[in-house]
Parts: sequence; C-alpha cells; structure tokens
Amino acid sequence: MEKKTHIADGRISDEGEEMRRRQNSSIQGQRSRAAFAVTCLAAALCFSVLVPKGMLCAQAAPEFARSAEEWDALRDNKLEWSEIPGLVNEYNATVLNNKKAYQKDSGQDAQEYRNALLDAADDMDELASQVEGNGEGGDMTAVQYRIQAEQLRSSADNNVADSDVIRWQYSQAEASIVQAVRNDFIGYYQALLEKEAGEIKVPYMEQLLRSAENRKNVGTGTQLEVLEAKENLQNAQAALLSADASINSYKKKMQVLCGWNYEADAEIGALPEFEADSILAIDPDADTETALQNNWQLMIDTRKLANAPDSTLREQYQKTVNTDQQQIRASVKSAYDSLTLAKTDSDAAKAELTLKQKNFEKSARQYGLGTISRMEYAAAENEVKTLENTARQKELAVFTAWAAYDSAVNGLASTGGTQ
Repeated sequence: MEKKTHIADGRISDEGEEMRRRQNSSIQGQRSRAAFAVTCLAAALCFSVLVPKGMLCAQAAPEFARSAEEWDALRDNKLEWSEIPGLVNEYNATVLNNKKAYQKDSGQDAQEYRNALLDAADDMDELASQVEGNGEGGDMTAVQYRIQAEQLRSSADNNVADSDVIRWQYSQAEASIVQAVRNDFIGYYQALLEKEAGEIKVPYMEQLLRSAENRKNVGTGTQLEVLEAKENLQNAQAALLSADASINSYKKKMQVLCGWNYEADAEIGALPEFEADSILAIDPDADTETALQNNWQLMIDTRKLANAPDSTLREQYQKTVNTDQQQIRASVKSAYDSLTLAKTDSDAAKAELTLKQKNFEKSARQYGLGTISRMEYAAAENEVKTLENTARQKELAVFTAWAAYDSAVNGLASTGGTQ
C-alpha cells in the first residue's frame, strides 16, 4: 500500500506512522504488563536488603497497635536490649519494605504464582511476535523476549512458593535483623571492655618503657629492651584506638538497623542482667524439639515440599527437609556445647582472679614494707586489673553464647535448606 502523507499546519500526518504508533502503544502495554507481573513476583519471592542512612522511618503499625508506654519507649533516643525486636519491627527499612510487598501478594497460593509467571511468559511471546521481522534489531529483541518467556515458564514449572512461604521468608528476615542488632549490642560492650583493657595496659607499658630507659641509662639494660618496650607500648596504644573505632562502628550499625539516622547519637542501654547458673536448668533435648518447631527455614521448606507440583521436586524438597532437621539438631547441640564451655571458662577465670587478688593483697603489704620494688608492685597490680577485665569479658562471652543458643531455639538454627 502506498504511503500517503500531506502537510497541514506545519505537521506531517502519516497513515503508516499512525499505524506504527498504535502498534508501539500495544507493544508498550504488553511490555508494561509483563514487567509488572515479573516485578510483582520478584517482590513476593525476594526481600529487600536496603537500609537507608536518612531520617527515622515512620512506623508501619497503627498507633493503637501498641500502648502509649511502648510507643514512648520506642520513640525516645535510647536503644535498650529489650526494645530491639520492637524497633526493628517498626522502623527498620527492610522490614517496612517487606510489609508493603507482602500486602500486595498475600493470600495467593502456589498455583496463582505459577499462573502469574505463565501470563508474563505469554506476554513476552506476544511482544516477540510483534517485533519479529522488523530488521536485525527487531529480530534480536524478539530472541531476548523468547528467552525471557522460557525462563518464566521454567520458573512456573518449578515454583513452590505461596503467600505463607513469602510471609515466613519475611519473618525470617526480620528475626535475622533482630539477631544482627543483638550481636552488635554485645559487640559494643565487648569493645568497651577491650577499651578498658587498653586503658589498663597502656599506663603499665609506659611504666615499663621508662624503666627500660632508666636501666639502659645506668648500664643495667640494653637498647634492645628499650625498643621492645616501645613496640609493646605502641601496640597497646593501637589496640586502644581500634577499640574506640569498634565502639563507634557497632553503635552506628545498631542505630541504622533500628531506624535512627546514621549521624544520630542514640544512648545505648545497659546489657540485661543474666544469671549464668540458669544454664544448669537448660534441657537441650526439649529445646531441640522446640527449635524444630520454630525454625523458619524448616517451615518454608516443608511448605515448599507440600507445594511441589511433581515427583522430582517433591523428592528434592524431601531431601532438603531431612537435611534441615539434621542441621537444626546439630546446630542446637553446637550452640549448647559452646554455652557450657563459655560458662566453664568464666568460672575458671573467676577462680583465677580470686587467687590473684589474694596474692596482690600480699604484694601490697610487701610494697608497704619496702620488701618489693615499685615495678614489682606495678606488675602485680597490672596482673590483677587485667584478670578483672578478663573475668568480665568471660562473663560477656557466656551471655553471647546464651544469645546464640536462644536464637537457635527460637527459629534461627542454621539449616542446609536455602532453596
């Protein structure tokens, strides 16, 4: 058909151009529908990991979801251990994004997800047929569309996700973020103890350096001893600076994960009181069964097994579920063993400290009587202060091991299933 054109009011009217515009409009519409379907599915099957450094996020829950006292605690400028789950739930950017994504896709079963993928694949095929034959560029684009269509159909064939799987994945993500904040909270206090250790060590290293220099000056020491003392002092000073950097790093990470601005200066609450002897009342066998019931990944993989559309996938996910169960049992046992070992180490550190404190009392009396030197007294004093710090670090290690055990029991024991 001959192309007809004419000029009117400075514009070119072209029947052929008009047809192409209508065709392009149709293509754009199908492309948009396909992209929308894929995007929605991706939002359902994946969770965001974006954590901004900007303003405090608005809470996802309505005001009536918590008491006024709870909101006041969450909204103040203090980050308490007990508030971590609530802060993450209300203000963490990842959690808020996941809640929004789930609202779009809740209530769908595995077949509905498969249908969405198949519809998107059909749209890709239609797009391919419309651009095919329009030169080399059109043919290349058609090939890309058909490849995407096949990928979507393959995903549909293998899809085992439903709205419960998505919800559990989001809950697992939230629990993992809570665990990360708790680990940073513990790390913050570990860094404070390391700083305290440095503040004990640096003055003692300075004394040793002065002593080495004095002995060299009177001919009873060597330059090598001076250099070694200087190096030890520099290492202690570097460790002190490193502890300061760690304190700041842990604080910033906690703030961001709990919704504060990166540049904010939140007050970090105290560590919770923990009675180490409560470990003796733990029943690891009962806790293992609890861990199996609570584990997010096992729940996800069990549902995927139920949703598997063919025998091959059912066999695959049955193996995954079996591996999950074995790994959970092993994970809880390992966490319990680490906990009991940490308590044993802590008890040993306390016993050693008690002995050294008695020895220091003796050294103090000897120094008062003039039977030991000032440096001998300083060495005894440094030893007991260092052991006091070590004993506190060992106590914190017990709490750290307990927190890891508690996370394993309450849904986050590691598994072999991550499909």
